[in-house]
Amino acid sequence: MVGTLGVGGQVAVRVLGPLNVRAGFSGIGIGYNFNNDGINYGAHLRLEGAEATVDWFFFHGIHLSAGGLLYNGNRITGTASVNSSTTFTLNSVTYESSTTTPVTGSVGVTFRKAAPVLGFGFGNLVPRKGRHWSITSDFGIAFSGSPKAALNLSGLACTPGHSSGAAFCQDVATNPTIQSNVIAEQSSLNSKMSFFKVYPLFSLGFGYSF
Repeated sequence: MVGTLGVGGQVAVRVLGPLNVRAGFSGIGIGYNFNNDGINYGAHLRLEGAEATVDWFFFHGIHLSAGGLLYNGNRITGTASVNSSTTFTLNSVTYESSTTTPVTGSVGVTFRKAAPVLGFGFGNLVPRKGRHWSITSDFGIAFSGSPKAALNLSGLACTPGHSSGAAFCQDVATNPTIQSNVIAEQSSLNSKMSFFKVYPLFSLGFGYSF
């Protein structure tokens, strides 16, 4: 099985004529790099989840599904850095990374760990009429809520054009003004992701019935 939660497997049991109970687990990791507002991010996306549903078959393998994402391990973790003497912005305020102690840090995005699921699909992992092999596809959504971002930075941020002058630099981790801009930047990230209250679910696979 391959889908928007990664690569994995499922098992299904027929409980009544038109009903199956199905459960599965999948996951995959993807690394990527990007730059935003002058900050370089080295991110690792982890797709991971355990799902259980009840499937109701009503017409030639077409089914409706309801259940839950019992474990939602989707997350983004990574590093943040700004090259020395390079400008970057936090909450629309421009700084310059120190030549002696450049700005570094970490970033993370997490999702709610469990969520209800609704969907539909084609195919049956427990084929009727004595068949053994099957092909299945499923489409749905998990009501996982908006993801939450966390941004942590350290190092020295300086007045633009003065990255080598200690008198013009402040510690990002302890300076209250810069920290308030870091928090505002984090809030801006969360606001931009607030629309992402549902997670799309899609999977394609094949099965064998014993």
